[in-house]
Amino acid sequence: MHVIALTDNNLTGNLPITICDHLPDLKGLYLRKNSLDGVIPPNLEKCRKLQKLELGDNEFIGTLPRELANLTALTYLYISDLHLKGEIPMEFGNLQKLHELDLAHNELTGSVPHNIFNMSALQNIDFGENKLSGSIKDRT
Repeated sequence: MHVIALTDNNLTGNLPITICDHLPDLKGLYLRKNSLDGVIPPNLEKCRKLQKLELGDNEFIGTLPRELANLTALTYLYISDLHLKGEIPMEFGNLQKLHELDLAHNELTGSVPHNIFNMSALQNIDFGENKLSGSIKDRT
């Protein structure tokens, strides 16, 4: 299986921590606009070929798992409109193939890791409606 697309349904409950155990070739996971809750499982890192991940518009809580930075094939990461707290992991700056990063409408705090602005493929960033602070470092 290469794609799981269940956007805009009435799914409830936790995202199984074993979701990637038997899906080594998964390239797209679209779970946006449901009522999924609990934490985002760090085991998503086992979906090594994942290119697009949409988890936004759900009821997830907790923090952004730094293990998501191990998904080095990611080009699109949409984790918006949740209830996530804590800081943006510095490891997210290692996602060198990422074109779009949307972490808007959460409760993220701290400063934006400086290495995110050095990601050459990144075209769109949305960190709006969070509680971020600090300064944005110059790329030069």
